[in-house]
Amino acid sequence: MEPAEHDRRKFRGYITIKMEWKGFGTIPNMLSLLRLLLLPLILESVLTGNYWLALCWLILAGLSDVLDGWLARILHQQTRLGEYLDPIVDKIMLSSLFLALCIKGLVPWYVTSMVLFRDISMLSAAWVLYNAKGMRDFHPTRAGKLNTVVQIATVLVVLLTQYDDATGILRLRGGLFIGTQILTVVSGCQYALRYILQLRQRALAARSDSEER
Repeated sequence: MEPAEHDRRKFRGYITIKMEWKGFGTIPNMLSLLRLLLLPLILESVLTGNYWLALCWLILAGLSDVLDGWLARILHQQTRLGEYLDPIVDKIMLSSLFLALCIKGLVPWYVTSMVLFRDISMLSAAWVLYNAKGMRDFHPTRAGKLNTVVQIATVLVVLLTQYDDATGILRLRGGLFIGTQILTVVSGCQYALRYILQLRQRALAARSDSEER
């Protein structure tokens, strides 16, 4: 690569990163960070067996999640950083909660392993593609959104079963464990396929550009 071309690409990369960090201090982004700050309180409550308090903190975190999306739309504060920050915070929270509940013996280890493997793999792949390939499109798929909803429901029901062991809620917990496993695999494969197709499209576009020159 010629020095001039290298400098142009480096400059474009700097401008892109600067634009993506623009709007860091918006209300929706601050709510996402608040949700992340609540995580230690939720984990401490779970690990000490104070499940009602954990449930209250979790509900507060869920409300902030709903609120930040709503405010981003009505205040026109939707930013690229927010598109990255919100799902990253969700993944960190859910993975941490599944791990804490697994340590307490409330969630099977194989369910937790699947959740952790998927989230760590996705975040690692996104980081590599962002930095090495310049990819910026990481919006969630429908299966990914549904998986997040089912995982949240699983955590809530697991906490509730510590105070209500009725047959119905225990069956619901079992069904949610199965749903989490299925959607973890389906959404993970869907994201992997999307990344592969995006890389293929970029390779074809680059090849076409080089042939035109």
